[in-house]
Amino acid sequence: MRDHENNMKKQSIVPISIALIVAATVAMLLAAGCSNDLPLASVLERTRVIGARVEVASDPGRAEVAPGESATVEWIVTGPAAPTSLDWAFALCTTAANGATCKDAPQPIATGSGQPVVAPFTAPDAATLGTDFLPMMLGEVCADGTLGFDPNTQLGTCTGAGASGTSANFVVPVTPDGATPNRHPVLANDVVQLGGVDWDPATATATAGDACDATTGLPVVSATATGQDAVKQEIRIVSDGDDRETYTPAGATTAQLEELQISNFTTTGKFESSYAAIFSTDTRPDADVIVKWEPPAAADLSGGGEVVMFYFVVRDLRGGLDWTSRALCTISP
Repeated sequence: MRDHENNMKKQSIVPISIALIVAATVAMLLAAGCSNDLPLASVLERTRVIGARVEVASDPGRAEVAPGESATVEWIVTGPAAPTSLDWAFALCTTAANGATCKDAPQPIATGSGQPVVAPFTAPDAATLGTDFLPMMLGEVCADGTLGFDPNTQLGTCTGAGASGTSANFVVPVTPDGATPNRHPVLANDVVQLGGVDWDPATATATAGDACDATTGLPVVSATATGQDAVKQEIRIVSDGDDRETYTPAGATTAQLEELQISNFTTTGKFESSYAAIFSTDTRPDADVIVKWEPPAAADLSGGGEVVMFYFVVRDLRGGLDWTSRALCTISP
C-alpha cells in the first residue's frame, strides 16, 4: 500500500545485518515461481537507507574490520528527490554474533548533516568481542524533520510533519582470527544494460523528477498509455570477476564462490522483483541477471517527461556491499 499521508511522519526500521539479508534471500527463493512482487521495497517513495558498508582507510575494498581497528560505515541514503534537510546520529554497541540486540548500552559515536552519511568508529578490542560478539552500529537518519534523542535508549528520533526517518542497525563484520578478510564486491565497474544496450553510468548525474525529453541525452522509455498494458523493460546486470571471492564457509571443508544478492530500487514505475541472485553454483566468469521494470502510467508523469533514477545494491552475504545507479527519461506515449 502506498503512503499518501503526507502530513504524517514516515518511519521505517532497517536492520541491515547479515542474518536479515540471508533471510531475505531464503524468502526470495521460496517465492520463486510466484509473483515476488514487492513494490514497497523497491519503489523509493521517500528518503530512506538502502544499504551500509564498512570502509577501512588503510585498506580500501576490505569489508571487515579487525578488533580494535578504526574504520567508518557509509550509509547509502536516497529517495525520490533531495530532501530539504538530512540529519543523522549513530551509536555503537556489541551484539551476539547471531543476534540483533545490544548486550550493553549503545554509546554515541557520530552525528552530522547532509551527504555522504559516514559514521567513524573504533571496533571493540579482541578481549571485549571474544568469539561470541560483534560490533553493531545503530542510528537514525532523518530527512525533512527534526532529529532528536531518546534519553532512555540514547538513540535518535525523527519527528515533524512530513518527516521521513529510518531507524537502522548494521552488524559490523569482523575478521575471525587467522582468517582472510572478506572484500567488497565491485559493482561500480560492471556492465549494466537497458534493453540490450549498455547503460552509461554517466546518466546517474541526472536528478529524479526533473523534466526531460529525447534531447536530454538519457535513454528514453515511453510511459504506459491509459488502457494499455505496460511494456516491461529488461535490465541486465553483468557480474565480473572482481565481484565474488572463493571462501570456505564455517563448518564446511569445501571452498565455494560467494553468492550475490542484488537489490533493485527505482524512483517511479515498478520492478517485477525487488531482488535478483547469482548463486555459488553459477561459475560463469561474467554471470548475469535480468530484472524487469514496468514504466509508470502516462497519467502519473509530471509534464511531457521526467527523469527516473535506478539504484542497484549488491551484497555478497558476508558483509560486503557495493552499489551503482543509472537514469532514464520516461516520456508521454
